[in-house]
Amino acid sequence: MMIYSNYIQSDFKLMLETRDEILDVIAGDINDTSILFNTKLVLDELMSNAIKHGNKNELHRRVHLNVEIHNQSLVIQVADEGNGLSNVSMPNQAFASMDEFGRGLMIVNALADELSIQQNHVRAVLRF
Repeated sequence: MMIYSNYIQSDFKLMLETRDEILDVIAGDINDTSILFNTKLVLDELMSNAIKHGNKNELHRRVHLNVEIHNQSLVIQVADEGNGLSNVSMPNQAFASMDEFGRGLMIVNALADELSIQQNHVRAVLRF
């Protein structure tokens, strides 16, 4: 079931509004507060990374976002209009924990059941 499929400008206020809209919709299907909290963190990290690192805070660039529920899984896909990451297999292997760069992806990797990164497209799956 598609929950959200659209794009937003690279604007943090709009990002938070979109996140809250998505959480309101999925709260009807997911009763587990820990999954909802993890979803909030994953959405925050992926969208803010797309805005800050991918789109370089340029308002004319967009963040593409798809959120779906399939077979007891929440699938979140975020893509930006930047150059993307290259040669990243898993965030915890690619980034030092004390570096600012990569901490958000490490958080997502810890919270998600699956995480894949291909250039400027990130896909996270949370099972409930």
